[in-house]
Amino acid sequence: MSDETRGPGPNTIMRALDAWRHARESLGASAFIETDENAILAALDVDPVSLTPDQLLGRVSRALMVCLLRVGESKELVSIHQARQQRYTHRAELLRTQMYELMSIFKRKTFAAPEGTFSLRAGKDSALITDEGQIPDEYFEVKTIRKLDTSHLLEDLTDGLVIPGAALSNGAPTLAFRRGRKTGQPTDQSEPEED
Repeated sequence: MSDETRGPGPNTIMRALDAWRHARESLGASAFIETDENAILAALDVDPVSLTPDQLLGRVSRALMVCLLRVGESKELVSIHQARQQRYTHRAELLRTQMYELMSIFKRKTFAAPEGTFSLRAGKDSALITDEGQIPDEYFEVKTIRKLDTSHLLEDLTDGLVIPGAALSNGAPTLAFRRGRKTGQPTDQSEPEED
């Protein structure tokens, strides 16, 4: 009798059954197995003793293919959602600019909405580089290329040090947003300022 027609030996069967049980236990332990894909569990939801080796391999290969297909679909969904996230980020920046401009036009420091409160706030000071060539070497990081250390520069400018090629710039006002309380009420009310 050739090896192809002879059935697996007792040791092979025991190892196959152990592998089967281990896969079922590992997949069953996942909190998401029931909602992610019933097909995976269904492919393994059988007593392996009642299956031929080909049937056992066929069930596992189907479950594996389902997982690989879901991996591909998930990657595609991530790509779609990243592009969508970028579109909404761009739109949010445009609307943030418009909100800032409108609040400035209406001379409102705050605006309370059901979603939360918008506030105009002074921006943080920043280092304004007027001529990088005049800035002393101590403000540059030297790794493979010479790079300006703006945080060190800003610290010294804030402390009042005069540095050739740089000046302290007042921060531009920014628009801040604070979510309303759980009740959905605005965090505060505001009235327009008098002209």
